[in-house]
Amino acid sequence: MKKAQGLPINFIVIAALAILVLILAAGFLIGGGASAGGALGPTQVANTCNGYCQNLQRAAASQAKPDGGMATWEDGINSRYCKSTFAVEGSAVDKSCLDMGIVCRVTFVDGSTGTVECGVSESTDGDATPAL
Repeated sequence: MKKAQGLPINFIVIAALAILVLILAAGFLIGGGASAGGALGPTQVANTCNGYCQNLQRAAASQAKPDGGMATWEDGINSRYCKSTFAVEGSAVDKSCLDMGIVCRVTFVDGSTGTVECGVSESTDGDATPAL
């Protein structure tokens, strides 16, 4: 009987791994890497903002609505929903949840409801305007 000739199994495994690494590197360089560390799509931002809003809804469910109204609700003002901004595909500026049209409505333990307000910011003309 003759012994079969062929490539050693180690060589085949190493070659397969090398090809896989090349494919992944090419995909990253061609465009797959842009969303990995850069801008997010609108759907990704909406999902993230909705998750932040759900956290606020859970917090509100165990509290009474603040006497000063939603503008004084510390959990809302200091939340990720209000503080986060995102680099969004196709936009030159970072956008907040409100900029993306995600409105967060909560219901408090006493049954009262409110829309999360994110505070006040200074506009370019010096007038105080609601932050978006």
